[in-house]
Amino acid sequence: MSLDELKSTWQQNPTSRSEADIQQTVAKQTDSVFSRTKLKVWIETAVFLLALLVFMTGLDAENKPLWVNGFLCMAAGIGILNNLWLYRSLTVNNRSDDLKTSLQKTRQKLWQQILFAGVFSAVFFGSVFLFLAWRGSYSPEKIGLLLLLLIASIGIRTGMEIWRWRKHIRQLDQSLAELTY
Repeated sequence: MSLDELKSTWQQNPTSRSEADIQQTVAKQTDSVFSRTKLKVWIETAVFLLALLVFMTGLDAENKPLWVNGFLCMAAGIGILNNLWLYRSLTVNNRSDDLKTSLQKTRQKLWQQILFAGVFSAVFFGSVFLFLAWRGSYSPEKIGLLLLLLIASIGIRTGMEIWRWRKHIRQLDQSLAELTY
């Protein structure tokens, strides 16, 4: 086969695929990409519930003011609701949109998740810190150490969330770039 024949074959339009084939391929790829995220959502929800159980039953919650307990429960509840929202948004596929619009909407949801992860980490770890530090007899050094651990926990969790979601966003950006060609 000559070079001209190879070029000609290469430049010919590929066989056209039906919309159903494309949707099926996208659904398979989406399921594989987000299956780990869905598993993470369920594990994280179970951890929030377990943490609430431990904090409320084993760490003298009855000796804390109601608003401190309520703040911790509210923070964990927000995390659980966010996980349920995220799981639903990853499993529900809007069939009325074309593929490009659907990917753009998913990209926007992931950016919202990055912002939420940062704010939520601060609120949740702050509520845990408040719960543990309330009316405790701590020296200034111990309080400083606890604050340092709080800041490190927020930074590590937020950094991990940003890294993971940006990885998904890069994959979506690559798919969107391929669709525009």
